[in-house]
Amino acid sequence: VSALVQIGDLAVLTPRFSPMGDKVLCATAIDNHIGVFAISECLRWFASKGSPVCLHAIGSVQEEIALRGAELVPFCQPLDACFVVDVDYATDTPTPHNNQMGELTMGCGAGLHRKADNNPVLQRIAREAAAAHNIHYQTSVGRYVHGGTDATVLQRQLCGVATLNINIPCRYMHSPVEMCHKEDVESVINLLIATIERIAQQQQRSFIPGID
Repeated sequence: VSALVQIGDLAVLTPRFSPMGDKVLCATAIDNHIGVFAISECLRWFASKGSPVCLHAIGSVQEEIALRGAELVPFCQPLDACFVVDVDYATDTPTPHNNQMGELTMGCGAGLHRKADNNPVLQRIAREAAAAHNIHYQTSVGRYVHGGTDATVLQRQLCGVATLNINIPCRYMHSPVEMCHKEDVESVINLLIATIERIAQQQQRSFIPGID
């Protein structure tokens, strides 16, 4: 009798979702879904209010295997700047690794990377927007000096795209019981909206990666 799953077949865990109290979400593959939700809510807000700039929502595939999907984005759609919304490893776990990346605590707001893949101009604008609107955020350096998210390849394509990672702290990533906090998701949505509005107000229509 042949096996139901052969070498090289695609197999996934059965999706599960279970809210834990009023604030915590626990689900399979929440690292893929929660960023899409945050971007969708940002677009919903601008759709109701009107957008001051041209916005594109882009979903890519194969991020986990050498960031293959995002490599094609700039060839399909020219971009001045790109916010990469993703999860990052929360360090408030029984086996923390804050000695690698700094503290990133679930329930304390969006995470902003300070690493080679993130444009310092976008960094400054996002922090100014957070301060102006009292949006909670956390600073981390990520697990590596560069790499690991779509920002890595977007920054290096064509003439370069100014990129900024905005992260949702996630416990137990890449397991069937990934966990995120609702207030962190709200923080990411609010930070996206406030940063985009600030860019429009300052009339910063183009960005030069690495220049502040």
